[in-house]
Amino acid sequence: MKKIAILVPDLMLGGGQRVAISTADLLSVDNEVHIVTLSNENNLFNTKHKIISLDVKKQNSIFGKLLNIAKRVSLYKKLLKKEKYDTTISFLESANLCAFLSDRKTSILTMHNKLEMLAPFDQLMLKHVLKYSNNIVAVSQGLKDELVSTCNLKNVTVIKNPVEPSLIQNLSNEYEFSHPRKFIISAGRLSYQKNFETMIDAYYASNASSEYDLVIAGDGEDYDKLKSKIKPDSNNVHLLGQVSNPFPIIKQSAFYLQSSRTEAFPMAFLEALSLGKPLVAYNCPTGLTELLKHMENGLLVDNNDFDGLVTAINKMTEDKELYKTLSDNALGSVQEFSPANTHTLWMNLFDSILGYSKVGVEQFSK
Repeated sequence: MKKIAILVPDLMLGGGQRVAISTADLLSVDNEVHIVTLSNENNLFNTKHKIISLDVKKQNSIFGKLLNIAKRVSLYKKLLKKEKYDTTISFLESANLCAFLSDRKTSILTMHNKLEMLAPFDQLMLKHVLKYSNNIVAVSQGLKDELVSTCNLKNVTVIKNPVEPSLIQNLSNEYEFSHPRKFIISAGRLSYQKNFETMIDAYYASNASSEYDLVIAGDGEDYDKLKSKIKPDSNNVHLLGQVSNPFPIIKQSAFYLQSSRTEAFPMAFLEALSLGKPLVAYNCPTGLTELLKHMENGLLVDNNDFDGLVTAINKMTEDKELYKTLSDNALGSVQEFSPANTHTLWMNLFDSILGYSKVGVEQFSK
């Protein structure tokens, strides 16, 4: 048994935080796992694990950010000495920086997106950090290839995020969601990366808008801009805001739609597939082809092909035979992302870093 710290900026309702918690769940099968947050602001995720907060509030100015880095590293070094963690697995940019500066040798930095999609300050810091980091995990082969190409890295391991369909299915029964019409679902942070403005335009341009609504779960800086795109004489695009458990909504939807500018490994795809929902998405960089198999569990559209996206939406809503085939294949397509497989990959990585024997998958079959 090893003692592991999962280091994350906070426990807000974000994709990185959700993956951090699922990784903690996965590794706690045979290890002691603590979740360490840099800040205790807006901690909305519930978790069974011990949570320790460094309690350093976020700052927006460059001076404030630099001061925060120094505070967090000092506090985390003290915590490492006190708790004697064997390794730290960090999630998201500020946590990656803190882990690297605190203990480069045994820390594992996880990457979930292309550097160019990060804020300029984070890009600048991470380019230096990744170059000298001993251990980096990328969540898709496409993202690894991107990091190796742009940063000339040689120390990147691919460990894809796991999904447990039975857990997603149980959560989808947590409450009843009803909607007056059939609807298409999407979810995520309302940001430039997610490109929801193009999605709304494509939806309005499709034939589906006469029969299906578009429901988007999530919040973010683009909320007001997206709200203004909704036609005043229509009531068929719905921005639900932040939803702590979107699975009952996804369960009632027709299919999952995505138009992101870039994605490394969207967990929402695995979760929608776990509920038997096919996918429609732009083939954006850097990892969608590892999840979405065209004409098998969804429709993959050439990146930035607006007309192609409209056509795919029409095809998904009008071709009933194709829709049934894609829906029938959805659940089976997530089997390779089982927790057992992911657990083994993490154990192998720990073995190479810390020098202890690999652990099999038998714990997950009990």
